[in-house]
Amino acid sequence: MINTSLKLQHSNSRVNNTALVYYLLFLSLHSLLYCYISNLHNVKIGYMFLVLNSTFFVILITSYFKQPIFLLYHLVFSIVFQNVLVGIGNTFTDYQISGMNVKLLFIYKELLAGFILVYLFTRYPKTLRLIKFEKVFIPLVIWIGMSTVMPSVANLESKFFYIRQYLMIFVCYFLGRLIYFGLKNNPKKIYSVFKMTIWLGVLSVICGIIFNLIGRDSHVWQDWFNLKYVLEAKGLEGGDPNWDTPLGPYLVPRMFSIFFDVITASYFLMAALICTLFMKRNVPLIFIRVILFVGLLLTLGKGALAIYLLILVWIFFLYVVKIRPRTFVAPLMSFLTIFFLIAYNSGVRSSAIVHFEGFIQPLLNSPTHPFGNGIGSGGVYYAMLEGIPAWEVSSMGTESFLGSLLYQLGYPGMLFYLIFFIGCIKYMLNFAYKGKIEYKLIVLTGIMFALLLVSSFQEATLGLNYSGILTIVVGFAISLLQEREKSELTNDK
Repeated sequence: MINTSLKLQHSNSRVNNTALVYYLLFLSLHSLLYCYISNLHNVKIGYMFLVLNSTFFVILITSYFKQPIFLLYHLVFSIVFQNVLVGIGNTFTDYQISGMNVKLLFIYKELLAGFILVYLFTRYPKTLRLIKFEKVFIPLVIWIGMSTVMPSVANLESKFFYIRQYLMIFVCYFLGRLIYFGLKNNPKKIYSVFKMTIWLGVLSVICGIIFNLIGRDSHVWQDWFNLKYVLEAKGLEGGDPNWDTPLGPYLVPRMFSIFFDVITASYFLMAALICTLFMKRNVPLIFIRVILFVGLLLTLGKGALAIYLLILVWIFFLYVVKIRPRTFVAPLMSFLTIFFLIAYNSGVRSSAIVHFEGFIQPLLNSPTHPFGNGIGSGGVYYAMLEGIPAWEVSSMGTESFLGSLLYQLGYPGMLFYLIFFIGCIKYMLNFAYKGKIEYKLIVLTGIMFALLLVSSFQEATLGLNYSGILTIVVGFAISLLQEREKSELTNDK
């Protein structure tokens, strides 16, 4: 009893020391560097210092303090606050003359996620045993490499963007797989990431409502947040927020919050809502869900809302009604196909039509380029670099992740992704139906099913900013299940 108490005190002391180091020495320095770098003409030295600081942090937190959960905290923080830090940073001086250098700051979190993955792999090289469906990652990387060197209309920037785009889901997934081994003795620590995401979601809604009350032409956006540079880095002209969406004859304003991006805001609120599905039900949680759901509706993020609703439908039929997945999926896909055809042919003026076209046209034209047109040769980012409106090049898969994937990487790329998603869902379902149906595994399989489906109609779905948190959690759960399977086999012997 005494030994247990001493171990608990030691563990709490280690966590408190880690938190002190993180907040005082890393998070504060990171925020100051972010603000400072956003001002500079030449960001190379400052950015290099930011990367070195992050490298030191990853090694210190993982190897010395042995609290890798803080790595996930920082990724969540980076997703939420990167844009507002850039905007506030540009208030300090007038050195900035364009938003181009801000792009480096926008990809910081992806670089950090990649470095964390590599470092964790060196820490646990013998613990990660690839499951059959995961091995598809190897031929996918080879195919992307071949597609990168093949002749195409894509420039280097577009190629690098889509290499990152198509690999990021695997970076997040395997990061979750590996970070499990750092939390193996206390896997419930992952719930602290859920809590952080939920509360930051509530904060985002509060800030978003306040921001929406400020006039779109207010001086606040330039004098306080320098939105011009944030938008230029995203390829958008102008400096005042103008995120409205057509709904029939009307233009409806959308909530952008501290993200200054309605899509990112909607996906983060969706992730926060899904995190509440893993928490114990009580009255405060119901109230929090209402706040988050209202916030999600205010963003008018159709993709994020579709993911959340699909997961709820998945949970209802598989867990509450207890219909078997194979019995449920066929009718659901038939219903969604009919709904899609009605919406597509309704004639209602909506931005959703652009997303539909971005999937349909590459699918219909795919026989003419079965091996793709080369990475970076299509999609929204390519259209933006070329100065072409996305709706004019729907045949290149703009506004659809799977559409752009099919256009750029052809049937092989599409096949690799389908194998991964379907294999992952089947693996978790095998455990979900061993004895009593496991609610959390039903939620996780619903996440993967919804992400795959919605990625047909939104290009941003599988990025770190959007579903990265959820993909990390799925990877974490797969490692936990693999360890459970290993333990069961050992006990049987």
